[in-house]
Amino acid sequence: GDLAGRIHTHLTMFHDQPEPARRHARAAIARLSDRDEHRPLLTAALLLLFFHEVRAGGPAPTELLDRALSLEGGEPSFLAGSVPAIWWKSVDDHDRARARLHVMLDLAVARGDDPLRHEVLTHLGETELLAGRFAEAGTHIAAARDLGEQLGTGLVGESWLAGVLDAHRGRLAQAGTAAAGLRRDDDLGDAWSRRLHHQLTGLVALASGEWATAATAYGALAADLDGSGIAEPLGQRFEPDWIEACVGAGDLDTAHAALDRLARRHSRLPRPWTTLGLARSRVLLAGATGADPGAALDALTQARAAVPEAVLPLDRARCLLAAGRTYRRVRRRREARAALDAAVAEFDALGASGFADRARAELGRIGARTPAPTTLTATEERVARLAARGQTNRLIADALYISPKTVEANLARVYRKLGIASRAELGAA
Repeated sequence: GDLAGRIHTHLTMFHDQPEPARRHARAAIARLSDRDEHRPLLTAALLLLFFHEVRAGGPAPTELLDRALSLEGGEPSFLAGSVPAIWWKSVDDHDRARARLHVMLDLAVARGDDPLRHEVLTHLGETELLAGRFAEAGTHIAAARDLGEQLGTGLVGESWLAGVLDAHRGRLAQAGTAAAGLRRDDDLGDAWSRRLHHQLTGLVALASGEWATAATAYGALAADLDGSGIAEPLGQRFEPDWIEACVGAGDLDTAHAALDRLARRHSRLPRPWTTLGLARSRVLLAGATGADPGAALDALTQARAAVPEAVLPLDRARCLLAAGRTYRRVRRRREARAALDAAVAEFDALGASGFADRARAELGRIGARTPAPTTLTATEERVARLAARGQTNRLIADALYISPKTVEANLARVYRKLGIASRAELGAA
């Protein structure tokens, strides 16, 4: 019984598809007790069963997660310790995911466990990417890549994350190179790599305005997931981008089908990203179909208000971009300009240059006025006011969820616009 429980726990680790993984995890739990010698394996089996139950599309059995965390006694499981962080990351609880991962990173360093350190760095990179902390994300992703090269991991997850970060920053050539690298891995028959390749290819095409290419890539990702039995791919939140690509390509039937798919994911497991994604997608579809977008735009405003500023700042800004595009299409220029100006400020604060450029292009289509060179953006004003109160760049960065380098860049623009030369002059200015 002990040996069978041990074998079933380890077999669970080898399955990407939920059904065989759940079968082995249940068999392991049935054969393992709460005795001290069984506890690490039982904890791992509980975490893996929780993970695959969610991926299979069922209600999240949080009692399994709670039991596993209780059994851990404060030290993360050595076999499946990243599962709670993956879960919290997927429901946009960035703070809890980050705290768990840093505990795991400290343990990995103390033990000299480089494979675990590599895994944790990759998860930290994605956590900070979702939290809109691009500088921190880049640091973790680069560290994961360096370690991955030493370990011979194949750099699949790291390449995907680096490509997503580059796409957000407007570095499309680098992001395209990452997608091409994942394509080569895809040729080896790795299902996980294939899904990441489809998603990154879609994102790069979307950022380039190649709507049909993006729509095809996201459609291939959806088909791949459907064939795998994964109803809830926790780390892949692609439907809003798929809908945007289909709207751009004029394929409204597929856009509506993708919207239904997203609505089902939201119904099963409501999260901030599904809340914002549904609202953004409905606005874009209303604008594309010629329907009155008023109700969809009101719902978008409510969705943004329901998600705190520190949670998914990029998604929140993309909602403004979608609203601005839709206002422009129905010739409500004043509202379009206000939404797009706000979007540009939020994208700039994040360092999301690619999206900021798209928002500026939309402003150009409505003949938007260029702000006078002495006018501070919303972010510049927030940074300036905090600096005038004597706060350090690090404190300002933490308060606004941006990097210290972004604070420095904003302050440089503030000094130039206000005609001053130092921090000491900010208060009077």
